[in-house]
Amino acid sequence: LIPLPLLEEVHQLTEEDCSRLGMSVIEPTLEELTEAASGGGKLSFQDHLCLNLARKGGLTCVTNDIRLRRECAASGVRVLWGLEVMSELVAEFALPAEVALTTATAIHEVNPRHITVEILQRFEIRVRSLGHEREKE
Repeated sequence: LIPLPLLEEVHQLTEEDCSRLGMSVIEPTLEELTEAASGGGKLSFQDHLCLNLARKGGLTCVTNDIRLRRECAASGVRVLWGLEVMSELVAEFALPAEVALTTATAIHEVNPRHITVEILQRFEIRVRSLGHEREKE
């Protein structure tokens, strides 16, 4: 699920893209928007919205934002890094390991400061090990 206010910040992704990829765009209620807007603290409106929706819906929050991750953990919300989602998809046979590796490499090339070579290498080791486990089955 992707809250519409977040999708509006990601210019490379449209509602049609989300639909094609099996993601649902949701329009938060006025109450949910108001709650997020009055959140305060160091989280942005969008971060409060994600945290609140995940907590209330029993959902997993997918983010690479350190503050949001910390708040999710403190609130008992399961949280995953973006690359962890791809690992889980590979583990569930929903994404080929090579596609995950190509995607992660592209993300690293665009954002090498946050997706470092070390992170990319750990991801590759994990995904390749999942690929080998898959071959055994």
